[in-house]
Amino acid sequence: MDSEGSKSSSSVNSNERTPLIQTTEDEGTGFSSSSSSSVFKKVKCVFIEPVAVVLCFGWSISGIVLANQIIYQTCEYLGYNKTECSLLGTNAANKSDDLIALEARVQPTAAQISMVANIIISVLPALCGLLLGPWSDRFGRKPVMVLPCVGYIITYLAKATICWQSAITPLNPWLYAVAYLPAALTGGPSVVCAGLFSFLTDVTTEHDRTVRMGILQACTLAGAFVGMMSSSFILEMTSSVAVFVISALAMAFGAVYVLVFIEDSVTPRVGDVRFGGCGKLREIFRLDLLRDMFNTFFKARSGYDRGIIWLTVCIGAFTVLGSGGGNVFYLFTRRKFDWTLEDYTLWQSADLMAIIVGNFLGIAILKKIFKVPDIAIAFLSILCFVSDSFIKGLASHGWQLYLSTGSTPLKGTEGVALMSISSSILPSHDIAKIYSMAMSISAIVPLAGAPLFTYIYSRTLENAPELFNFVASGIYSVNLLFVGIIHILLKGRQRHHRLYNESSISSEEGDLVA
Repeated sequence: MDSEGSKSSSSVNSNERTPLIQTTEDEGTGFSSSSSSSVFKKVKCVFIEPVAVVLCFGWSISGIVLANQIIYQTCEYLGYNKTECSLLGTNAANKSDDLIALEARVQPTAAQISMVANIIISVLPALCGLLLGPWSDRFGRKPVMVLPCVGYIITYLAKATICWQSAITPLNPWLYAVAYLPAALTGGPSVVCAGLFSFLTDVTTEHDRTVRMGILQACTLAGAFVGMMSSSFILEMTSSVAVFVISALAMAFGAVYVLVFIEDSVTPRVGDVRFGGCGKLREIFRLDLLRDMFNTFFKARSGYDRGIIWLTVCIGAFTVLGSGGGNVFYLFTRRKFDWTLEDYTLWQSADLMAIIVGNFLGIAILKKIFKVPDIAIAFLSILCFVSDSFIKGLASHGWQLYLSTGSTPLKGTEGVALMSISSSILPSHDIAKIYSMAMSISAIVPLAGAPLFTYIYSRTLENAPELFNFVASGIYSVNLLFVGIIHILLKGRQRHHRLYNESSISSEEGDLVA
């Protein structure tokens, strides 16, 4: 056990009620005891949740619009007729054989563009998160929330420009993939989420942290739900260019809200105050910060803390891996139930609404009324994932998908519960490093998950298209084992702290007698 682990063991226990923000300067957070109280009071009266709602709204409102625009511009760039190209990606009734053949020729290229864009917005932010996570522990949470918003503003304005110019003359649709670079290089959604949850960890106590994180996650889902439901109506009333501009305005609102209304929860240490703006930017690229984050992730800790942290990260990665079937689920519903896009959108909205209710009300009821521990909430959430995929695999009628949705509303609450557990056992100056590492790993996992489920679905399409659901259920089941191990380690951790405290008291009594 290292000295820092011993310090953490003596100051943090399962019944802690002290805000993590109230730490001393010698713990490496940069707070002094006098300033932390005032900062806490300033932050406590301001909610970060509106930022999550608006940002997720901006991300989701343009998703479907971009997919259709890529299909249309790919078709047009390849030299086909504009009238025919406008029918691609729609549910045009009685499609002619020529239109079906045209769609077959266009979609492979469009799919490649979307795949490359997804890789850019997944891999590069994961790498940025490895650098910005430890940096935010020194210089604050606000920059890592604002910087990706600025990148997204540039990205959405670039998409709007490409879309506007393509109406005048056909442009290479690969430009949309290039347009993702500003957002990806400034951190993307993974860095924003790490900043939001790190900030919330700083300004809450262990007593109310799980509920606040559940509300924050519900707000992200609510923003995505509103954006998804309104995108087609906004597109119909305006244009694709206007949709991208609205997304840019949503990013701008998020950045302004953070800059104006949020008081940073991290005060730079005395040695870091001397850095100017350019100096702080240079500090992002210091490899010793990256090395420090890896050391933080792998270093020995007392009371089984390292094993608990690693298992929480593994659970997040396996959850993302299991959700890789979402890439082919729409194709599955068309094949199995003859669903149209409207049918699928309606079910997807119901599924998202159930998760919002589960995060917003489920966590509050379980924590506030029934006093259910975080590890039990994580277990229930993962059990919902397992059951949901299993029911989908068994479904023979479309209404059974609604049954799976209605009976598993706690899907997604495991992330909040596990982050709450992690924050209760980590020193505050390590939290952003661990969150960034976890979200970076999760951002890379889809690169394996999407090809895996696409391969399974394509190989079983004719005889058993539902098989990938059972594979997903099996992947989620591994997390049940991980949660069980975490439960055992938490019990061992409590015994460790109890013995440590008892030995400390005995030692003090011996010194008094001597």
